[in-house]
Amino acid sequence: MSFGENRIVKFERPAWLSKTGNRVYLAYVATLASSAFAAVLFWPAISPALSTMANDTTSAINDSFVPIEGLTRGVSTHTSYAESGTFRCTVTTVYDGDGLIHCREGQSIRLHAIAAREMDETCRTGHPCPLASGISAKLELQSLALGHTLRCEQTGTSYNRVTAICWTESGLELNCAMVRSGKAMIWSRYDRKRRICS
Repeated sequence: MSFGENRIVKFERPAWLSKTGNRVYLAYVATLASSAFAAVLFWPAISPALSTMANDTTSAINDSFVPIEGLTRGVSTHTSYAESGTFRCTVTTVYDGDGLIHCREGQSIRLHAIAAREMDETCRTGHPCPLASGISAKLELQSLALGHTLRCEQTGTSYNRVTAICWTESGLELNCAMVRSGKAMIWSRYDRKRRICS
C-alpha cells in the first residue's frame, strides 16, 4: 500500500459485547447512577458523622463499645454491633433532638423510635414531624444528656450509627423524656418493634 492510498478499516463488535454484555453493562451503569443518587440524597444524614470522624481521630480509630461490668452478653466492636447489646455512653456532644449523640467511648447513637425536626427546621419525607423547632429539641436533649453517662440498649443500626434506648444515671429514659417534653414524636413504625415509654 502506498502512502497516499485510501484504506477502509472495518471494526468488528468484540465478542464480549453481546446482547447479554450490553445488559450487564447497562445494569452496572444503572447501579453506579443509583448509588451516586443515594449518596447525594442521604448526605445530610451522614455528613455530621463523617465530619466528627474526620475531626476526632480517636473516635474514628476506637469505634468500639464499652460493655457494662457483670453483663454476660458480649458487645462487638466496629460496625458489626451485637443486636440488643447494652453499653455505656459518656455523652460529649449532641447534634440534634433525636441524635446523633456522640459518646466518649466512640459510639454514635440515634435515639430509637422518636423523631425530632432537623436543624434546618425541616422534617424528612415519611418521618413524624413535631411542632417544636429543631433547635429547641436539640437544647432539650443537651440538657437531659450532655455530660451524663448513659446506659443504653441497642435496638438496631442506622447509617453506621447505633439506634438505642438510653437511660440517665437516675433512671430517666431519654427517648420517652423527649416525647413527653413535646420536642419529639414517637415513630410508631419503630416503636412497635421495641416499645419506649414502657
